[in-house]
Amino acid sequence: MARQSGLAPALFAVDVNTVQAKLFAWTATALLGAGLAGYVGHFVVKVRPKIWQPPDEKRVQDVLNKVPEVVEAVQQIVPFPDVDRALIKHNWTGREKPAVVEQVQPVAAAPASNVQPVEALLRLVWIQCDTDAPGESRVVLHYKDAARVSDPAVVAAGGNALKKVGDNLDAPLDHIRVSAIEPARVVFAFSDSQRASEELVPDPLSLGLGIVAGGDPSQILAGTRPQGVRYTQGAATVPEQTVLQRPGVWQVGLRDAEYFETNYSDVLANDVRLERHRDSKGKYDGIEFKEVKPGSKAEMHGAKAGDVVKSINGHPVTSQQEAISFVKNNKDKYDVWVVEVVNKGLTKTYTYKSPKK
Repeated sequence: MARQSGLAPALFAVDVNTVQAKLFAWTATALLGAGLAGYVGHFVVKVRPKIWQPPDEKRVQDVLNKVPEVVEAVQQIVPFPDVDRALIKHNWTGREKPAVVEQVQPVAAAPASNVQPVEALLRLVWIQCDTDAPGESRVVLHYKDAARVSDPAVVAAGGNALKKVGDNLDAPLDHIRVSAIEPARVVFAFSDSQRASEELVPDPLSLGLGIVAGGDPSQILAGTRPQGVRYTQGAATVPEQTVLQRPGVWQVGLRDAEYFETNYSDVLANDVRLERHRDSKGKYDGIEFKEVKPGSKAEMHGAKAGDVVKSINGHPVTSQQEAISFVKNNKDKYDVWVVEVVNKGLTKTYTYKSPKK
């Protein structure tokens, strides 16, 4: 009986504690539910209307205006061609790649006559220059063996051909055209626009027939020499009269050299009128040709009114006496005489080749 009376109070205490725990849990749950309901009510009544209001356009625009402009970013990317060129093709392993040898098809060589200079293909035989009508000037050319011209008319004329300005040479040189005929040279142009024009000048000491000043070209083409003209007879022969080889260069003939040596005083007295020339400071600096007689020996050798002779072979001259003394004292020393001349501010040189003894 004693044991039963002691167990009952203990069971009652347990029941009381359980009831209290349940009551606390129900109370806490009720409070949380009430708080949640209160928050939801507050959200619905107070917060939700503000959230769902339409945006203020002015405020939005102000915010957008304050946003800095976005600059397009530059991509730091290396283009593939650069990578290919620097890394792939250069092969940074350190070993050189074998060179690629292109197979070039051999090109047939052009005929020698197409690439040789005109002086290797032609020589001048006869020139007739018409200064009033340059288009009517004529020249007789002799084709050398290297030209390989086989035209029957040319062969019948001994390799000679008459040409005017604008005429093409005979095949296989028909790509060459006579573009100008002057007293001292003939100019040739080429169908290849990349090739510069070339000129052929008379060389009286090396031509078989020589250069003539006139006559009938038909006689030359027929193999005979025209009458009343000058000739040089070959490489060992010096011309009797002075020949203008090219502009500013004269080959002095034997007879002309002899004439000047024995008659220089008459030439100075009758063919020209000379005066000492002064520079801007009044100092004598040359010999001026005030007058040159037309058709005279002086004119034939290039003298022109207004020419001021400054030097002979680099030796300054300021008077006739200086010039004469220099030439006399050095006639055995020089075979070529270079005269520096100034005319209207332009400086040029006249070259005179003495006849060989």
